[in-house]
Amino acid sequence: MTDATCKTNTNTTTSVLSRDDVQLLTEIGFVGIGRKDPARAATLFRALCVLRPQSPFPYTGLAIALMSGGRPGEAAALLQAFDTAMPGDVAVQTYLGLALSLSGHGGKANTVLKNVVRSSKATEPEKGLARALLAQGICAVH
Repeated sequence: MTDATCKTNTNTTTSVLSRDDVQLLTEIGFVGIGRKDPARAATLFRALCVLRPQSPFPYTGLAIALMSGGRPGEAAALLQAFDTAMPGDVAVQTYLGLALSLSGHGGKANTVLKNVVRSSKATEPEKGLARALLAQGICAVH
């Protein structure tokens, strides 16, 4: 399955996995990223996109795996597609800002991250990450 299929699959899917199973797979995916194995982590997160197509967490996990693997442009495209299909998730927008910045789209990243900081839906950790990225100049226009 390509990331393009993952990003557009927002139909409800009946899952054979319990919530605990999904949480365990998510944790394993993040361990994979931490152990410098983003390709395997991405495989897990792609599967979770299929199992939980309307949840943002597998898409943010996949985007982090893609960025970790040096593919921030693909991560940005994935998150933009999810944000278009299921708008309003601040975590998605926060990581979208990071992915846009890493893929050389500083102006767009700046706009997205400023919107996160202003959002009443954003948690303090999301606002903090957005502020830190903006303060570090990571979103400089290239």
